[in-house]
Amino acid sequence: AAAGVAEIIEDSYPLTPVQQALLAAHGRRPQAGVGAEQVLVSFTGALNPHVFAQAWQYVADRHPALRTAFARGADGRARQVVHRGARFPLEVLDWRATGETVQDARLRERLDRERPEGFPLGRAPLMRATLIRRGARQWTFAWRLSHLVADGWSCAVALGEFAESYRALLCGRTPRLAPAPPYRDYLTWWAAHSPRKDAAFWAGELGGFTAPAPLSWGGAPAPPGHGGGHGVVACPLERPGGRAARVLRAHRLTRETLVLGAWLVLLSRYHGRADVLCGATLAHRPAQLPGARAVLGPMTLTLPVRGRVEGARTAVSWLCEVQARVAAAAEHPGVPWARVHRAAGPGPLLESSVCFPGAPLPPT
Repeated sequence: AAAGVAEIIEDSYPLTPVQQALLAAHGRRPQAGVGAEQVLVSFTGALNPHVFAQAWQYVADRHPALRTAFARGADGRARQVVHRGARFPLEVLDWRATGETVQDARLRERLDRERPEGFPLGRAPLMRATLIRRGARQWTFAWRLSHLVADGWSCAVALGEFAESYRALLCGRTPRLAPAPPYRDYLTWWAAHSPRKDAAFWAGELGGFTAPAPLSWGGAPAPPGHGGGHGVVACPLERPGGRAARVLRAHRLTRETLVLGAWLVLLSRYHGRADVLCGATLAHRPAQLPGARAVLGPMTLTLPVRGRVEGARTAVSWLCEVQARVAAAAEHPGVPWARVHRAAGPGPLLESSVCFPGAPLPPT
């Protein structure tokens, strides 16, 4: 039996900090669906489903994260287990008999139903994939996977590699891609990272902060066993080239900083205090890690950003300070969360987080 296990297992190693946090969140609210990535890609034109599946299998074979499951070791701690092979689970559907409105509703209902179900963590791969033919030349690819094995940046990496592989296979050629750095390299980087400077930085950054009482968002609590709802609210800030965009460019501020600053101001208003805190979720691709931009696996940080909202400051100078705080925080990824929580008091430290998207766009 041991020899059989060795034949199917390629590697096994501990979890990275972001995976530990995700697994803990999953344990607290297993049906919340917070650890599910759902990616929808539209294709127009002739498409070969067989070659499509081959190209995705080629990508999965390259990256250990797409062949990873999770198990408890002899010490009771979670470990990731990389399988030597895992079939890319592509389902092909033909919805051409129904109209676009029905198709959209059908797909949304399916995604909403699947999100709280999650994935069996002990069985690789932690994903589902569906290719839907919606018209003579219209296709939708729905890729659902656990955040334990991939983040938004990783999805962009995988889509780029898929596109190259599909073109090569369609022409009868073997895809020629650069070697893929394994996710284990990121764990090695963390193992070599010294937490001492991080601890000193966060002690100064968050010193004296006390968590306020939680905000009341309204609405009834979710019934037992229900993961809660998910929704999207589109809020266009300004058309491209508007006054805000010109001010941001002039002062080298990002749109993400503007959104983060606006959210801190709202938190200050509703908490009724000047000193507030929220999270900033960033891609973490360390410059010291060779090939970091090509690694497929969850490499994100959620860092606390403190904002002291002072009415006497100009908006631009205050936003520059917020942006500098985010940049400084990103240089100290090892947040001593247990110590920070103890110092901040019994209230929830981060009720909300602003995501800073930084994923590279795959080729068309």
